[in-house]
Formats: sequence, C-alpha cells, structure tokens
Amino acid sequence: MMVVVFGFSSLAVDLGAVQMAKTQLQGAVDAAARSACKGLTISYTQAQTDAVTTAGYNTVNGTAYVLATSDIDFGTWDTSGRTFTILTGAARSTANSVRVNGHMAVALTMARVVGISTVTIHAYSTAMTATATSPYGIVGLTSMNNNNNGVWDSYDATAGVYSAGSAHSLATVASNSNITLNSSSVKGDVHPGVGKTVSGGTVTGSRTALTSAVSYPSVSAGTAATTNNNTLLAGPDWSSPNFNHSGSSTITIPAGTYYVQDFKVTGNATVNLTGAVVMYIYGDVNINSSTVNAYQSKPTNFKIYLLSGSTFQLRTNTSVQADIYGPDTDMSFSGASTLYGRVIGLSLQQTGNGSIHQDESLSAASGSGTISVVK
Repeated sequence: MMVVVFGFSSLAVDLGAVQMAKTQLQGAVDAAARSACKGLTISYTQAQTDAVTTAGYNTVNGTAYVLATSDIDFGTWDTSGRTFTILTGAARSTANSVRVNGHMAVALTMARVVGISTVTIHAYSTAMTATATSPYGIVGLTSMNNNNNGVWDSYDATAGVYSAGSAHSLATVASNSNITLNSSSVKGDVHPGVGKTVSGGTVTGSRTALTSAVSYPSVSAGTAATTNNNTLLAGPDWSSPNFNHSGSSTITIPAGTYYVQDFKVTGNATVNLTGAVVMYIYGDVNINSSTVNAYQSKPTNFKIYLLSGSTFQLRTNTSVQADIYGPDTDMSFSGASTLYGRVIGLSLQQTGNGSIHQDESLSAASGSGTISVVK
C-alpha cells in the first residue's frame, strides 16, 4: 500500500520537478545554439566557446548548466526538407547551423522508494544563420556620387592580392537614387534606382536601372554587445569603448569579435589583423593616411558592422581591406583612399582619385544576418 502511495506521490512531486528542469534545459540549449551561430562569423571553435559560455549562464535544476563541446554539432540546415546534415573536420567552417544536444541527470525524491533515484532529461536545439543577400558589392542606398577620377573594379581575393594584372571588370554597383560618376571609371555594371539614371563617367558594363528598390536590414550587435573579446584590445590604443591609434608605428589586432564606439587610425599607421575579426561599431570610423590589413589579405577576415548612428570615413592615402556593412551609415571616401572588399551603406560619396576594388569572393552574403531556432 505504501509503495502505491509513494508511487502516486512521485507523479505529483518528482514529475513536476523533472518537467521544470526540462523546461530550463530547453532554454539553455536554445540560448547556446543561438550564441554558437553568432560565433560562426569567426570560426567554429569560437562558436563552441560561445555556446559553452552561454549555456553556463543558465540555471538548470538549481545549478549552472555545463555544456560539453562534444554535445555541439555543426552542419547545414535544409529549410525545405527541414533536415540537419552534420559536418566534420575542416568542413565545419562552412556550417550555417548548429545543433546543441543537452542532457542532465535529475535526482528524484519520492521515486527512490520504488527504486528510481535519478532520471536523465534531454533537450535539443538547432539554430541557423540566415543572412541577407545582395548581388551588389558597392551600394549607396539613398545617394551615390564619384566626384573625380576614381576607379571602381573587381578582383578575387582568394587568388591573391589586388594588382592591375589581377583586376577584373565584374564590379556590381547599385543605388535607389540617381548615380553621378563625373570623370570616374567603373569596370562592371552600374544600376541606378527605379526610373533613375547614371550620369557621366565610363562604365564598361550595364547602366540599366533597377526594377525594384534594394533594401538591407539594420545591424544588430546582439550578444556581441555584452559577450565579446574587447579585453584583447588592452593597451595604449584602447580606452574602453574607443580604439584610437595614431603615429607611424605598426600594431596588431588579434582574432575576435569586438564591440566598440569609435575606431580611429591616423598618422601613417599600419594595423595588421592576425586572425578573423568581426567589429561592431556604434560611433565613428575614421581612418586617415593609414593602412589596415586583413588577415591573409582577405577582406572576408575583417567584417565591419556599423550600427545606426555611426559614421564612416576613409581619408587621404588610406588603404583598407574589409567587408563593410552599414545600411544606415553614410560612407565617405576622400583623397587617394582605397578599399579592397565590399561596402554597403546608406549613401556613398567618393571625392579625389581613390578606388574601390570589389572582392568577388565575398559572394552574395551580406549583413549581420538573423539567427533563428529552427528545430
């Protein structure tokens, strides 16, 4: 009789506790999967670190949840078939989704009388990154002017650094407004807004107007605003939340995700990135008479995301290798400033005889993307 009583008591007491723990575990793995997808912008190892850290912020059954890296899978998510295909080894760097497998043993109270002391609960979460897409590599949404003898063309950074011999005529330029080129040259296609025109300049490809307006989602820093690698910037150039380097010296920035207000480099300085860097900026970017080299000279390894309210300037004899995304930011290029990579901005103004060399290898993906739990 007592066994029966304790059995029913277990249903009332233990089952409630187990269900509560399972709900908490589901929340932990959902958060971990989302965080891991954010880390994929750096590397799958960063994604693992972010997932484990985020999981630890969650309490399950009264304790901080400990996620093992072996419980994190990287793969590709097929949205049509709703299937997850696991990737292993180096292929993990191409993942667009992360699956977190959560499990924990929960101690029982009343069920011990009937010989059951613990039960293992499980929870699974798969999150994916869905990026905004664009066929264009040089964009000024509301206005675009190249006022002097600037050159916009393309090259493939995976084949080596830019040179006159490696230059291609595959630049893709777009705006929702009229485009003024003056005496500049575009080696590729230039598309003004619907019913708008391209005036001046030399264009090797099409000048056909867009058939529909282009638009891009605003940047959100997400968890990078609170979980980032800003401590790696410690030094004389870093006064939180601003990075300000001047002078003719050479400095390095290690791989990581950074969340800064101002990023300023002036005075014939050289900044070398020693790994893949993602930088969210909510203040001012001002690079003047200086050089910023992406890791392996590939613009994809320096992603600059500009939040609403930020400003962006490349001035004088500046050279920057970067993938720049700021659909709410005015982009200003002056003097002999040169960008290697891609730029998507609210407006784009270039004065002087500088250049933009679009990196064809950046493909169509752009923007900070959205992360969602899909399963």
